[in-house]
Amino acid sequence: MQIKKCIVLFFGLALLFSEVSQSLAQTTSPVESPQSQNKLTQSEVLLAEKINLLLREKCEQDKFSGAILITKGDQLVTEGVCGQASKRYHAANNIETKFNIASIGKMFTAVAIAQLMEAGKLSYDDKLSRYVDASWYPKDILDKVTIRQLLSHRSGFGDMLSEHIVYAPYIKLIFLRELSDYKSLLQGDKLKFEPDSNFNYSNTGTFLLGLVIEKVSGENFFSYIREHIYKPLGMLNSDSYFRDEPVDNIATGYMSTPKAPDFSKENNFYIPLRGTPFGAGYSTVHDLWRFTSALLAGKLIKNDTLQLHWTDYSNGQNPGGRPYGLGFQVWSSALGKVVGHSGSLRGVAGNMAMYLDSAYTVIVLSNYDSSGYLPELVEDLISQANGK
Repeated sequence: MQIKKCIVLFFGLALLFSEVSQSLAQTTSPVESPQSQNKLTQSEVLLAEKINLLLREKCEQDKFSGAILITKGDQLVTEGVCGQASKRYHAANNIETKFNIASIGKMFTAVAIAQLMEAGKLSYDDKLSRYVDASWYPKDILDKVTIRQLLSHRSGFGDMLSEHIVYAPYIKLIFLRELSDYKSLLQGDKLKFEPDSNFNYSNTGTFLLGLVIEKVSGENFFSYIREHIYKPLGMLNSDSYFRDEPVDNIATGYMSTPKAPDFSKENNFYIPLRGTPFGAGYSTVHDLWRFTSALLAGKLIKNDTLQLHWTDYSNGQNPGGRPYGLGFQVWSSALGKVVGHSGSLRGVAGNMAMYLDSAYTVIVLSNYDSSGYLPELVEDLISQANGK
């Protein structure tokens, strides 16, 4: 059966948001995403054309399925989408399709912690035992670890995703609906090293930040993110949706295996039923644009707090990986300093990068477990366009 592909490219001076996106922004979003790119320079128009050509090639080769969005300042440079949200039902992706964003969601958890810190409700140097009780971990472990160490992946906790979730029976996963449901998975876990002595990317550590948010705010974690981040920004297509409930315009993830190397295997039995504090929720490129715009404008947390989060705390102890701040990856490129986060799961790949020194933002979301190297290739094209 031949798969039909739908490639929709939006670029150049003629691009405006879709009618749906305009309607959402006008009626519900106090913080609107920038609306057009009618002030692009000729070099930026040429850049958009090159990016669109690159996207077309990746889509025609079936190396990418998803959506991309590139901005400079508050101007949209280009956006595009291709592939299928459901190969089972031949439903095409569109620019408002909700994609699983994997670890990109860690930034939401970090911003929530920062908001509570700015409100004077917690300190980054508070011990975890102040907010998490001994039914989760022994008190002697909780007394060692600080919130700052959880944010910077220097706590010593391991990776509950790879250790307890990815290979768990699916019948077990469907009962993990609230944070409290995960408690049994973590029983008996030990620290991998003494806190702050090393760096270890830890989904468990970020999950525990969700418990801190619930304790300090008195709200359910998912409700807090929805009410304090998504709704104020008009991110109406973002949430930790239950995957056993119908959700409009949501992409199924597809992965390759030795027996099915053509991205033909669905990922439904390999990812959490619902998003978590360490990620695996859903969003769109437009909603993430709203998020980056609000961050850069200081509308979610203060600039001084942002700079704290955008400082490298990995101390060179993350070989092969990006340097890490507090809930954000921070790295260097030919275009200068970059902050954001990547994300990957079986059947999921994504990257959100804010190029602070050149004012570009690049968002790539895919429902394949490969992004076709689009984040890197788009960065190369932007660098070339800027003489780097």
